Amino acid sequence: MTRRDVSLTPTHMTLGRWISISADGTTRMTTGKPKLRPSEIAMKLDIVIPKAVFRKPHLEAKLVIPDEVGSPARIDAETTELMASAVQQATGMRLAISVVGDGK
Repeated sequence: MTRRDVSLTPTHMTLGRWISISADGTTRMTTGKPKLRPSEIAMKLDIVIPKAVFRKPHLEAKLVIPDEVGSPARIDAETTELMASAVQQATGMRLAISVVGDGK
């Protein structure tokens, strides 16, 4: 069986996920684009995991979106590059971030 939300290479696994985040901090993760409640936003995540990481006991990452980013319409290439760079500097992992419109 082939899963559309998982891509495998000899050295990496890529998982496609959506995370819904509510104003009170509640989160949920889905494999397909979520239906949002009025107080929620959604972020598309492509999680690239080196297969070698499964030989280590623990992996953790933290993503902080600065207040000055504002609404999703203001997340630009520079902002995503800064977030990806911060993750790489802190963890050594490469993070690919893209801004995807909602089609409106």
